[in-house]
Amino acid sequence: MSSQPVLSLREIATITQQYQLLHEIILPQQAQWTTDIQQVPHINITHITYDTRDTHEATLLFIKGNFNPRYLQDLDTHGLVAYVAQQDYSEYINVPGIIVDDVYAAMARISAEFYGHPEQELTILGITGTKGKTTTAFLTFALLQQCTDYRVGLLSSESLCVDGTTMLPSHLTTPESLDSLRMMREARNHGITHLVMEISSQAYKIGRVIGIHFASAAFLNISPDHISPIEHPTFENYLYCKRQIIRNTDQLIVNADCDYLRLLTEDALQATVPVTFCQMLTQEQRGDASLGEIVKRDIAGNSAVEVRNIVQTVIDADHVHFSTHAYELEYGGQVTTRTNTVLSQHSHLALLGEFNIANATVALALIHSVGFTIDHNVVDHVLSTTRVPGRMERIVGKHHVDCIIDYAHNYLSVSALIHEVQQEYSNPYIIVVTGSTGGKALDRRQGIIEACQEGARAVVLTTDDSNFDDPQAIAQEMQSYITDHALYSTIIVDRAAALAFAVEQAYALREGTSVFPALDEQQGSDLSQEQPIVILAVGKGDEDHQVIQGRSVPYIGDRAAIDCAYQQQHGDEK
Repeated sequence: MSSQPVLSLREIATITQQYQLLHEIILPQQAQWTTDIQQVPHINITHITYDTRDTHEATLLFIKGNFNPRYLQDLDTHGLVAYVAQQDYSEYINVPGIIVDDVYAAMARISAEFYGHPEQELTILGITGTKGKTTTAFLTFALLQQCTDYRVGLLSSESLCVDGTTMLPSHLTTPESLDSLRMMREARNHGITHLVMEISSQAYKIGRVIGIHFASAAFLNISPDHISPIEHPTFENYLYCKRQIIRNTDQLIVNADCDYLRLLTEDALQATVPVTFCQMLTQEQRGDASLGEIVKRDIAGNSAVEVRNIVQTVIDADHVHFSTHAYELEYGGQVTTRTNTVLSQHSHLALLGEFNIANATVALALIHSVGFTIDHNVVDHVLSTTRVPGRMERIVGKHHVDCIIDYAHNYLSVSALIHEVQQEYSNPYIIVVTGSTGGKALDRRQGIIEACQEGARAVVLTTDDSNFDDPQAIAQEMQSYITDHALYSTIIVDRAAALAFAVEQAYALREGTSVFPALDEQQGSDLSQEQPIVILAVGKGDEDHQVIQGRSVPYIGDRAAIDCAYQQQHGDEK
C-alpha cells in the first residue's frame, strides 16, 4: 500500500460502531446528534493526527488527554473536517464529531484501517520488562538484520528504523498507535518483513498497542517503577499492564529468575501460549545439577504449561564470554537435548554486565523462536560489535579514574549497574551522579537511593528531567531516603557542574584532599594509586536535552560534560 491512504468519515464511524466504541455522532451544521451511520456526510479523510499543529486538508483529529479546546480555534479553515473524542466540542469547532467511549482504542482501530493493517503484514517481536528492553531490542534487531538481509524495523525508546538501516531519534518507548501504524506502513513500503518493538506498561494502560499481535514476546524482569498519579497508581496495576503482552503473543520468552514467574506462566497457560525459559548459570552451577534438577528447582512454573525450550547461558569466569545451549522440554516433563541449533555456541559480548548477557540470551531465543538459525561466526560478530547508545558507555581516565554513562533510572537498573562495577573492577570506590524525573515514577527517588546504598561511597544529586517539579526539592527528597550515614551526599542542581565536581573530587581522593570519605574509615587510610575509582553518571545516557517546565532544553550531554571535567584536571589527556 504505497498510494495515499483514504477513508470516508462514514467508514470511520462504522469502525467505531463495529468495535462498540461509538456513543453518538454530532453533526453541528444540522444541529443533530445521531447513531445512524447513514446520516454521516460523505467526506473523505486523507490525513489523521492527534496534534492540532499537524492539520491540513481533509484532516481527522483525535482529541485525547488533557486537551485545551482553544487549540481548535479556526482549525476548520485549515483543513480539519472532523474529530474523534470522548466529549462534544461543537461549542468550539463547526465540524462533525464522533464521540466514543475510548479515544485511544478508537485511534488504534481507525489508524489500522487507515494504513491498511500493516501490523498484519509484519512478523512482530515485542519486548517488555522494567530493565533491559532497549538493549535486548538492539541486539535482536542487529541479529535480524543478518537473518533478513536488513529487512527489519525497530521501534524503541532510543531509536526508530523503518528501512532496515537508517536510525532516527525516538521520543517514547512505545509510540502512539497512530504513529506505530504509520511507521509500520512505511516499513512495509520499504520491504520490511520483521519488526522489533519495545513495549511499555503505558502501551497497554492507554491502548497504544490495541490490535497488535506478536509472533513472539519477551518478558525480561519486573520491579516497582512508574508508580505515580499520572502513570500507574500501584505496582499491581503496573505489573498487570505488563502482563497483557502474554495474551497478545504466539509464544513467550521469559527469564527464569524473573519475579512473579509462576503468575506469568499461569497467564501463559490460560492463553495457551508456549513458553521458552532463559536461565543464566555459572560454570560451577552448570556442573552442579542436571538439567532436570535445574528446571525443577529454579523454573518451578506451572506443570501444565507448555514449555517449548529452556535456553541456558553458562558464564565463563571472566563474565564476558558465554555459551548458550537449548533444550526441549516435552509435554509431560521429559527432557531431550536439541542438537544442531544456533544457540549451542560460544560467543563474545561487547556490552559490559551480566545483565547484558541475559539480554543477549533473550535476543537469541527470540530469533530462534521465529524460525531463524544463524551461522555462529555471524552471531559472534553481531554480539561482539553491537553497542547501545548511552548504555554502559565507559570512559577510561588517567590514574584509574573511570566513568560509566548509563540510562539506569530506577532501583533495578542502578542496583544492577553498581553490582556489575563491583564485579568488573577490583574493590572499586563508586561515586554516583544521579537525579530523578519530575512528575512521574515517584517511587524511583527512593529506589535509586536504596540502590546507591548497596555499594556507592558518595552520591551527587542533580537534575534529571525535573519538568514542572523543583530539581532542588527532588534532590532533597532523595537525600532524605539515605539511611547509611557512611554514604556521602551533596546536591548540585546543574548537572554538568555536578559531573565536574564528581571528577574533581575523585582525583582529590588520590591526594587525600577530597570531601568524599576515605575508602577505609576505620584505618583512616587514603586510597592507593591503583585503587579504581568509578563515577557512575546515571539517568540521561546519551541524551542532549533536559525536560524543564514542559520544554526540551538543550544540554551539553553527560559525555561532553565528563570530557570537559577530565580536561580541566589533566588537559587534553584524560
